[in-house]
Amino acid sequence: MITNNEKTKKKLTQRKGFRYSMLGAFAVILGVGAGFAGACAFKQPLVQHVANGDNYQVSAAYLKTALAKYNGAKEEGTSLKDALTPDEAVNLAYSFYEEAEYGKAIGVGLSDAGIAKQTIQSCSIKNGAEYFEESNSLGIVNIYNRMYEEGDSTKTYWGSDNNYAAHPEETMTNEDYAELMGRTVSDPLIYIVSPSTILEGTTISGDKQTGIYENGNGYTIEIEMKLEDGVMPGIANYQKQMKTISGLKSYPVFEYCHLTVVTDADLNLLTMTTHERYQADMGFIKSKCTGSLTTHYSTAEVSIPSLSESIDYSAYEA
Repeated sequence: MITNNEKTKKKLTQRKGFRYSMLGAFAVILGVGAGFAGACAFKQPLVQHVANGDNYQVSAAYLKTALAKYNGAKEEGTSLKDALTPDEAVNLAYSFYEEAEYGKAIGVGLSDAGIAKQTIQSCSIKNGAEYFEESNSLGIVNIYNRMYEEGDSTKTYWGSDNNYAAHPEETMTNEDYAELMGRTVSDPLIYIVSPSTILEGTTISGDKQTGIYENGNGYTIEIEMKLEDGVMPGIANYQKQMKTISGLKSYPVFEYCHLTVVTDADLNLLTMTTHERYQADMGFIKSKCTGSLTTHYSTAEVSIPSLSESIDYSAYEA
């Protein structure tokens, strides 16, 4: 018997497949992250297993302990740098953001594959119990995707121009959407940041080592994802998203993935920058790229945009 999720996945794959096949050896768009793979084939393909992300998520008890350490440091007037681990700081920052009545995360990034570049735009908005997400990619091929989550269902509008109202509408349960995309629209962080997913010491990316650093006005939290025995569990859900939206033959293989999270002195989110390098398997070619995306966070009152309303990214462009 074919399940509803299998029917949904097949439907999405059929609808998306022809569009992404146009990219050929030039590019493949990889969703909300900084994903764009150019025609730079590996001489030898990398091999990487994909972890079960559920096995690495932090628990309610973990967050309770981290919050107690946070509150203790605040009461004593000590630095959060000394009170928390980097993973605790990131999870608390995102839990504070998630608990706010309103939230807006808007980002712009660039993917460079040598022979071609692609601009990435992303925006997610929370207004009470309503959630919105937009994911665009502009360059050789233009991709314009919007998603709306309310109650138990998510509606998607995926197309090749910014006339979202003209895009085909698909409706599915939040559970089915998360199975396809690695997370729900309402989940603000697709990466799994836990003690077992982060790399201590020298980084593969060349970015700063995993740690909490005081920056004068707050904290900069550096997180390098761990790659061990062919597995990078911290990006398991992200790999699922990339494979689904791009119609890849297999899950993308990461060389490295680094997160830089900037907060104020109370761990309220300000920005997050991702820096990543990976291989994408399009079947007829295996290609690699590096990408970066900086997302800016706000908890000021904000409304969910209609399909005809535009998001202004101009203030965030490099």
